[in-house]
Amino acid sequence: MAITDSESEDSPSYLELCLREPFRLFFPFGIVAGILGVLLWPLFYAELTSYYPGIAHSRIMAECFTGAFLFGFFLTAWPRLIEAPRIHSSLSIAVALLLSTSLVAHLANEIFAGDLSFLGASLIVVAAGLRAYFKRQDLPPPGFVLGAAGILFGLIGALLLLLFSTGSVGAQVYAAGKTLLFQGFSLLPIIGVGVFFFPKLLGVPNRHAPAANKPERASYKLRVAGAAITAVLFLLSIILEATGLIWHAYSLRLVALVGYFLSELNPLKLNNKASCLGIPLRIALGTALIGIAFIIIQPALKIGWLHVYFIGGLTPVIILISMRVVFGHSGQRHRLTSKRFRRFAGGAVALLLIASISRISGDFMPRIQIGHYIYAAAIWIISSAAWLVVIAPRTRLPDPEDDSS
Repeated sequence: MAITDSESEDSPSYLELCLREPFRLFFPFGIVAGILGVLLWPLFYAELTSYYPGIAHSRIMAECFTGAFLFGFFLTAWPRLIEAPRIHSSLSIAVALLLSTSLVAHLANEIFAGDLSFLGASLIVVAAGLRAYFKRQDLPPPGFVLGAAGILFGLIGALLLLLFSTGSVGAQVYAAGKTLLFQGFSLLPIIGVGVFFFPKLLGVPNRHAPAANKPERASYKLRVAGAAITAVLFLLSIILEATGLIWHAYSLRLVALVGYFLSELNPLKLNNKASCLGIPLRIALGTALIGIAFIIIQPALKIGWLHVYFIGGLTPVIILISMRVVFGHSGQRHRLTSKRFRRFAGGAVALLLIASISRISGDFMPRIQIGHYIYAAAIWIISSAAWLVVIAPRTRLPDPEDDSS
């Protein structure tokens, strides 16, 4: 795709843009990592890999795919939201190198090395975030308490998995570590950042806009407390799950997350003139909700329903948010109202919804299970490849309204 919008001879190089706004590097990397992680399954069924990819696949999707988007968003947006100095480019480079090392290690089935690299990247992100926070001139949106908790949960989860691999902790701690990494690391930031970010996509009033974040306002303190309580309840649900109380764990998790989300945002309010992303976002959030809710009904199929959450819920939300970020930072926000990108967003979410149905239906039809798994993987890869073709090139475009450009 030719890039002509907003380009000029005086435009900064792509490397300069990536150092200034890390999402430009991390988002495409995350998509590539996800494609490689999903590709492990078709390669395994074709007998082209020498190991069973279950652990490597799940680690790549949690640490490298989800991690790249969360870290890229956080390193770019966090300093701006709290009016702190930009994260130093050397730290962003270090995080990118560690995530790349994690990806390569997991692809080689070196799980310990992959987890260790991800842990290092998480520590740098946490340290950079704290440094920016103490140099802030403004308060963060209240929901970012959940975002910070999610990153911290991912760090702790990776640490617990590393300790288990050395024989230092038992099976229950290992189970808690997996949930912290695979769900806490994605769910909490999506909900916490979502109540701030989703109004931009839905076209509804934003209660978490900077003007509302005043320390003297009781409403601000109340919303910070609400986010903190939600994080604590989520942690409690992880403890319940680790002890085998699946029904109780997911019931508490669902009530806590949905209750917080609905108390802060009305996702059912329609304003489709705002962008092309509103309806696809509602579908993705609904699918994520269904995936988690059905674990309460069918705990024996927990893995399958978690794939519905991830394939049909989390992945579309990541794609839609990334579209808004990329277009917003390239001077092309107006394109989000165009029919072309309305079709792209709707088509991507529809494909991923079909992929999630294919994945879960395989668990109900053992005789053709592998075929359904392969179909789901193929559709996920096609959707992600479309993002690389249509959206990724726009990460090269500077924001004409950015003074630093």
